[in-house]
Amino acid sequence: MVLRPDGKAVIVDFKKEDTSLGPPVAIRVSRDHAKRLFEKNKFTVLKSKELTYHYLIVFLNRNPV
Repeated sequence: MVLRPDGKAVIVDFKKEDTSLGPPVAIRVSRDHAKRLFEKNKFTVLKSKELTYHYLIVFLNRNPV
């Protein structure tokens, strides 16, 4: 990923549950899994919101140059 230090990344994805819209549940990424992947790579969660069919997470890049 190319993102400057203190840059923000936003994830909006379907919840990992059966809904009438979106891709099959088997290929969806859960909010917690997405959060862990980014935190493992030195990103901090700035905001997280649950929507009807989606979740949204805003991350802050804490990686040095």
